[in-house]
Amino acid sequence: MKKFLFLIVCFSILTGVFAQRLRKTKELNIIDYELQSTVKSSKYLNYIEFDKNPVGKLNIQPDSSVLISTLKPYYKNYDLSYLGHKYFFEKEFGFFPANRLLRILDSLNNESKALRYYDGRIYADYIKITESELYSDDPEEKIFIKMPELAEYPGGKIAFKKYVRIRINECSCKPIVTKDSAFFFKAILKKDSLIHDTKLYDSTQSAFTDFLQTLLRETSGWKPLNMGGRPVTKYLQVFILIRRNGDIEADYY
Repeated sequence: MKKFLFLIVCFSILTGVFAQRLRKTKELNIIDYELQSTVKSSKYLNYIEFDKNPVGKLNIQPDSSVLISTLKPYYKNYDLSYLGHKYFFEKEFGFFPANRLLRILDSLNNESKALRYYDGRIYADYIKITESELYSDDPEEKIFIKMPELAEYPGGKIAFKKYVRIRINECSCKPIVTKDSAFFFKAILKKDSLIHDTKLYDSTQSAFTDFLQTLLRETSGWKPLNMGGRPVTKYLQVFILIRRNGDIEADYY
């Protein structure tokens, strides 16, 4: 079941050609104390599952006793390139050295030109890695990757963070926070490059959320998600963090 779900995630991102297959090429166990320390030091984690596709996207999923009692969506799967997922993973389980894991996986692929998938588990005592190769039954058939054009704020995530920071600092209703305040929103980005709807799905405080949703709906000029050469509706996740020292972070996914 785990392998089946892994393939679904990968092929929702990648589009290949006919007669391609995934075949397992390598299984190995390694020791890396830096990666294992996240599991070993947590009283909740049993292990951390991970998968990485050929274009570098790394997802992790904690296997933990706390998962049984919660329905929050960010407990299921974390993409640590998104600040919101990183924030909640670290809050619940501690720091995870994602760059360390990426370096290890990249080192396994240095001498191969084939497209490789990796998945595995990080336990407190060792790490299990499975390597799979995308290949074709036709030796003359070339394998290619066609990536969707991702939705993006004009100027990218740096510009989005700057916009959010300016709007919040200019607002007379900016809250005075004594601890980090995190806000998670869902937003619908349509083909006209505008956000038409927002919904708060979690926050560490109830105040200020109406202003933040208005702030998001007033953005414009988004590059919509492009699939197969056509713009499509995108369901964004947006994370805004107001730190107790006054710093403001913002990210979308």
